[in-house]
Amino acid sequence: MPYDPREAYKVLFPLIRARLWTPDGKPPPAWDERREGSVIKQLLAHRSQSQLEVAILGLAQLRDEGSIEWLKPGQKVTLRALYHTRSGVAQVFELATRRYWETAKRRPKRQNASSIADILMHTLRQSSAYRVYMQSPAWRARRAQAIARAGMRCEECGLYGRGLEVHHLTYDNLGHEPDSDLQVLCLDCHPAADAARVGAQFGTGA
Repeated sequence: MPYDPREAYKVLFPLIRARLWTPDGKPPPAWDERREGSVIKQLLAHRSQSQLEVAILGLAQLRDEGSIEWLKPGQKVTLRALYHTRSGVAQVFELATRRYWETAKRRPKRQNASSIADILMHTLRQSSAYRVYMQSPAWRARRAQAIARAGMRCEECGLYGRGLEVHHLTYDNLGHEPDSDLQVLCLDCHPAADAARVGAQFGTGA
């Protein structure tokens, strides 16, 4: 069965709007999402969705750092930029990918979560309703939306990039979460947030 790029669009477009089309999430003048979709489709013929996600994040970093002379910090940019060359040596796709991983490798080691938070989270994750929902297309879409809304950054420490998780501040609205129920966190901040939620629930602090 041929690959359907529309599934990738559901993840990639929120990321593009949040990182490359700042501050309003709209495409640059004389450009639109249909044309951007055509570029995505061409890129997906040679790259995976995850490779594209990394390249988008790396391209935003290169732009914000002023590392590419023809791309000004804060300027809106389309994925056509990934076809450009720099000094005739390397594609911007490769430069962006390399820049992303240089940043990602500086991630600190994950800390241990509190034992009570671990126990309660383990219990919750054994429930069939929770497991089904967390593997559903509805949660994947909601998760992608939350991460894009946060600008691909941990909302606690500001860490930027992949490896982000979406934390439930409460499970009262599981399956119908408003934005106020969700918090985007990195792997290091998420365990502490789970412990804080447990402390609030049992009145023990965190």
